[in-house]
Amino acid sequence: MATSASSQQRILVIRNRFIGDTVLAIPFLRNLRQNFPSAIIDVLVEPVSGDVLASCPYVDELIRWSRPRTQRRSLGSSLQNLRDTARWLAGRRYDRCYILKRAAAGGLLAWAAGIPHRVGFACQGQQLFLSRAARLEPFRHEVEHFLNVLRCDGLHVDDGHNENWVDPKAAARFEQLTAALPRSSGPWVFIAPCAGGQQRRWPAERFADVIQQVHAKHGGTFFLCGGPGDRPTHEAIQSACGNPGPALHDLSAACFLAETAALIARCDLCIGVDTGLMHIAASFGRPCAVIAGAADPNQWHPWQTSYEVLRSARPRRSARQRITAAFGLEPRDLRWPVGRGNPLDVTVEQVVDASLRLLTPPP
Repeated sequence: MATSASSQQRILVIRNRFIGDTVLAIPFLRNLRQNFPSAIIDVLVEPVSGDVLASCPYVDELIRWSRPRTQRRSLGSSLQNLRDTARWLAGRRYDRCYILKRAAAGGLLAWAAGIPHRVGFACQGQQLFLSRAARLEPFRHEVEHFLNVLRCDGLHVDDGHNENWVDPKAAARFEQLTAALPRSSGPWVFIAPCAGGQQRRWPAERFADVIQQVHAKHGGTFFLCGGPGDRPTHEAIQSACGNPGPALHDLSAACFLAETAALIARCDLCIGVDTGLMHIAASFGRPCAVIAGAADPNQWHPWQTSYEVLRSARPRRSARQRITAAFGLEPRDLRWPVGRGNPLDVTVEQVVDASLRLLTPPP
C-alpha cells in the first residue's frame, strides 16, 4: 500500500484506443487507487472508447487525446502531435505514468513529458523509455497483463474482479427510450454482431437463426445497438428474422455508448462476436456467448462472468506455433489451443446450445 506521500502524487495512465481494451483496464484502475488512495489519477484516452470510463470512481479526469487518423497522417504529423501532447502533459507535472498499451509511442510520450517514474511493458521497444517494464507472459489474459504492470512496480494487487457502473442519466434516458417498445415475455438478449475486421465477423443470417431458435425456447426481447457502420448488418439480421418475428429492436440511432452500456447491464444474456461490447457485458456480470475469431481467447475471453466461447475445433497455427508445440514449449494448462480461429467454423447449433445453457444455469 502506498504511504501518506500518495497525497502528493499525480499519476497518469495511458490507455487510448479500443473499447474492449479500455474496459479491461478497470481492475487495474481500482488497484491503482487502492495503492494511492489520495493521489490524482488521470487517464489519457481517445474519444468514444474512453467514454466507457466516464462513471469510473477511481479516475479523477479523463484526458481525451484526439490523434490524427492513421490513414491520413504522415510520420512528421504524428511526431508533431506526440510532441505537442507531451508538452501539454509536462505542464500537468505528473509524478508517475503507467502505460497500458504495447507500442513504443506510449513510453516515448511519457518520457518526452518528463514524467520521472514510468512503468509499462517490455515489448516493441517501449522498455527503452521506462523506469520499470513488465514482461508480457504469453497466453495470459489482458487483465492479468495490466495487473502485472502494478506487480512489476511492487504494488499490491487484489483478485482482479470485474465491475462497472451505469450512469444514472443514461439509465433514465434508456428507460424512457424503451418504455414504449413492444416486448415479449422472457429474457432480454443483447446481440453484438459487428467487429472491426472480417476475421471476427459471423454471417447475419446465422445471427437471425440464433435469435429465432432462442426465442422459440425462451421467448424474450432482442436488442441491437452499435455505430453507424453496423447498420447494414443490423438491417440484414432484422430482414432475415422476418415480419412478424421475434421482438427485435435496433436502438443504434438513439443511443450513445453510455445508453448502450445501460441497455447491456439490463440484459439477461449477450450473444456476439469478439467485440468491445462483449467486454462491457462481462464487466456488468452479464452472461456472454462469444463467437471467437482470430484472437486468442486465452487472452480475450470475457473476464470473470458466466460465459461460453465458441471457436474452431482446430485453429490454424503459424509455423512458429507449430515448432513451439513440437518442442514442448507451449503451456499445457491452456483452456483453448493456440492458433487462429475462423468464426465461420462455428455453427448456429453451437451458439444456440451455449445461449440456452447460459439462460438456464444449473441449480
